[in-house]
Amino acid sequence: MLLNLRKFITMSTDKHNSNSSLKEINTGFPEVLTVKQAAHFLSLSTSTVYTYISKRKIPYVKRNGVVWLLKSRLMEWLYEGEKKTFAELSG
Repeated sequence: MLLNLRKFITMSTDKHNSNSSLKEINTGFPEVLTVKQAAHFLSLSTSTVYTYISKRKIPYVKRNGVVWLLKSRLMEWLYEGEKKTFAELSG
């Protein structure tokens, strides 16, 4: 079962990374995060991350009742919320 999860994560991250234009950022966090690690990575409380998961506001993977979050998808999620500056809007 763990092998299948690793295969799924590898396939997902390979596919995502090949399509992504995000710069690689070395954050000191692994690619596959627990909820607690993701909360620390995002500077949120663990309960806030669980709330976002339950409301499907944040990308996650759930296998056999265990929730995992991919750092690359969280980075993409963060960038999707980026607001443009006035200079970018007027230029």
